[in-house]
Amino acid sequence: MVWGRAIDKRIAIGAAIVTVVLVLAGASLVMQGSQGKGGPPGWNGKAVVIDHIVSNETVVDRNGSVVHTADDFTAALQWAVSQPGTGVRIPAGVYEVEDTVRPLSDVALVGDGDGEGGTVLDFVANDPSHARISLESGVNNVTLADLRVTGNANIAMTALGASCGGHVLQNVTAYRTSAKQLAAFSMHVVSKGELRDIQFIGCKAVETDHIGFFVEGDGYYAPGGVVNTPTYSGWVRDLYFEECVADHCGYYDRYNSWVVGFDLAESANVENVKCVRCVATYCWESGFHFEPSPSVRNALLIDCVASNNGQKPDDHENDDGSQGLWFGMGYYWNPYKTKVYLINCSGTENALGLSPLSL
Repeated sequence: MVWGRAIDKRIAIGAAIVTVVLVLAGASLVMQGSQGKGGPPGWNGKAVVIDHIVSNETVVDRNGSVVHTADDFTAALQWAVSQPGTGVRIPAGVYEVEDTVRPLSDVALVGDGDGEGGTVLDFVANDPSHARISLESGVNNVTLADLRVTGNANIAMTALGASCGGHVLQNVTAYRTSAKQLAAFSMHVVSKGELRDIQFIGCKAVETDHIGFFVEGDGYYAPGGVVNTPTYSGWVRDLYFEECVADHCGYYDRYNSWVVGFDLAESANVENVKCVRCVATYCWESGFHFEPSPSVRNALLIDCVASNNGQKPDDHENDDGSQGLWFGMGYYWNPYKTKVYLINCSGTENALGLSPLSL
């Protein structure tokens, strides 16, 4: 490894629609020319109708009439998102959240912006199971938009032996979320569960002490990665990212030695995953990462940028007793087992190169 080696190999082909197949030790990577911007599956930009507003221990309706009073903000918010099919707004401000928030199906939870002056939810519980927004197994069609989470927080989606999904996250930022959690945004499938049609639009994981965006399941873990993803492991299908960012994930502190920006296949199978104009920068290990064991079908990255990833130094003591980087690329996958399709993707200064094909 050469630390800080400059790699500026642009994976790009002209505007004409062409296909080039590169063969590397019997495995192929297909790179295609521009195919148009397109859009996420099922995305319609529909406006959210606000039914309830929560700003303290009181919930009011759109006319300002009190509809519920709780002991604290957390309980008031949980009551509001427990009303199926409702739109809930949290006005700008910083709110301390003391427990996990569990929206029911068809609920929209929106704030007044994901920046410092917008709606900030500070999760303070030390137990990770009590410090998240949880879209639980069997819950469908939840919208989260225009808010920021910080503290011991993450946003978790789960499918436990069931098929569910249809969630949209738009302009949601995880900022300086702590190593109490494994990831800022996680998708977890267990016992042949299936998460489907998950959309991230303009979401960011910034200076997090864990993975930014994470697809995981009940495959078998080994130190440093996955050696077997059995047939009972679940699937995440129709996963879409647009203009999402993983910035300095694991740089300052970390959940474990393997923190990456976008971990899009880790002990769970994926099908139809698409990243458009996404950025991974200054992450501890890889920028965009696919483990070799899961089944990866139709993974497509378009106009993405991965720069300055692989920030782990050579003398770092890893959790398994090894030292230094294992992955450390802008775009990491195993070309012997996995196909990843890149269109006009680029990056510089990734410690172990831009991709397996840049070596």
